[in-house]
Amino acid sequence: MLIDVQHTTIAREYEKSEWNIHFQKCRDCIPKIEKIVDFFRAHNLPLIHVLTTEWTEKALPWNIRKLYDENPNARFYHEGTPRPVITPLNGELTVRKNMPSAFGGTDYIEENYLFKQLSPIRHITICGFYSTGCVHETIIEGFNRHRYFFNIVRDCCETFDDPGRQAFQNMLFDSHFNYMNGHVIESADILQYS
Repeated sequence: MLIDVQHTTIAREYEKSEWNIHFQKCRDCIPKIEKIVDFFRAHNLPLIHVLTTEWTEKALPWNIRKLYDENPNARFYHEGTPRPVITPLNGELTVRKNMPSAFGGTDYIEENYLFKQLSPIRHITICGFYSTGCVHETIIEGFNRHRYFFNIVRDCCETFDDPGRQAFQNMLFDSHFNYMNGHVIESADILQYS
């Protein structure tokens, strides 16, 4: 599963210096994610592309709008429908979300759509952005609510370059995900089977 591997999570035009939002670490992660995608395609494994809707006030649910209205540090709007960095192939599921979690539903699909599409899959390998936000929320909801077991590919998940976000990300990988939600692995753990 690729979470938010889209141009709005890597392009310089979406960086916000005033909020210390920079994406160099996300950009650096793309070649490794591409290798994982190539591996999944070569082994005919299901690939799910999870992208956001247009992240504007009108496209977001009331609770995110309220959060953004009441906490200026939580804001991150972008115009236009995000384009995937890795183009989905025919047969690969693409889901658009307007919540941090991929399981949260959108304006375009019913809640639990992704869960219904994944049946009978029980194990999910996850790569993407932002490990401290959307990746984290997807793992939490997927594990607790839908009973998935996750393989979180550490070197294929990233967040903002901000030192505080990086420290939080390291805590999630070192002290949370592997104790609460599944296995933290490296891309080499998967690619050794090529």
